[in-house]
Amino acid sequence: MSWLLCRVITTFSSTKVMLREYAFLVFVALLMSLGICHANDAKEYLKTAETYFNQKSYAKALEYFQKAADMGSAEAYNDLGIMYTNGRGVAQDFSKGLQYIQKAADMGSAEAYNNLGTVYKQGYGEYFKKDASKALQFFQKAADKGSAEGDYNLGLMYHDPKCAFQDDSKASQYFQKAADKGDANGYVGLAVMYAKGQGVAQNYSKALQFFQKAADMGSAKGYYGLGLLYAYGSGVDRNASKAIQYLQKAGDLGDAKGYYQLGIMHSYLNAVLGIPRSNAKALKYLQKAIDTGLDGADLERTYQALFIIYGSQGDSEGNQKAQQYLLKSEALKSKSGMHISTCGSAVLFDTNSL
Repeated sequence: MSWLLCRVITTFSSTKVMLREYAFLVFVALLMSLGICHANDAKEYLKTAETYFNQKSYAKALEYFQKAADMGSAEAYNDLGIMYTNGRGVAQDFSKGLQYIQKAADMGSAEAYNNLGTVYKQGYGEYFKKDASKALQFFQKAADKGSAEGDYNLGLMYHDPKCAFQDDSKASQYFQKAADKGDANGYVGLAVMYAKGQGVAQNYSKALQFFQKAADMGSAKGYYGLGLLYAYGSGVDRNASKAIQYLQKAGDLGDAKGYYQLGIMHSYLNAVLGIPRSNAKALKYLQKAIDTGLDGADLERTYQALFIIYGSQGDSEGNQKAQQYLLKSEALKSKSGMHISTCGSAVLFDTNSL
């Protein structure tokens, strides 16, 4: 009898354990399902926010980025930061924007690390002073997370001759890493290094190959590089038709330097391509370059080109316009700090070089 009682008690106890284990498993499954739903909701909010952003409905985009961020999305915090720093859909607030980007970085966002690197590279007024070493650290963190953009940014930093840590060999290696991940800018970086023979042996064939790869991926810089190679016969037979075609494509894709090159090639550098001089075409392209967003030294060169073209007309109207553009050029030169080049301010190539 006692044996039977013990068996009943044991069976009852085992049943209770099984029920507790089952209840625990159900609870865990419920938590997991809630987590998945939560994550899916955040993704849906992000998708909705991006749709509104592309439609330039910035206030609505901000609303949905905030919803996704409230659900713990690092990507949404980064996007909120960009919205606040640029004043999209909300009053511009650098401090708040950078706090959001920092939060996204703290959550492990490679994109946020890249953004912080850019902030330290360029400086953001009173909020962030330029600090190339910190920029390098953040770009490295992005690269360590597998970001091709991080690799490319590191390549740019190591390629900059104004940086104490400048190392073209390292720059080429990081451009290669970015390219290996399918990044068009990585291919452009490699192409420039091979064209200039920096960090690698000069090889125009490889430069052509990598510019072409970037162009095939829709890169304006890739088309720009191809245009220059064919315009000046660097490693290929000079071909005016191809040069014009590629530079036009670069400009149409948003690279204002393509329009600039077309402008000067139709004016005082027409002999280089062996095409007829046309001041009308030159003026059209140079104006398109300005409208597309040239700035800094590139814009100054455009004003100088306009000064030369209008001055060559030999009439009072041309002389008057030439004087106007000369004054604009001088005004840009005199802007405080414009030509003070610091570490992190260099570009891969500008209107004055490949």
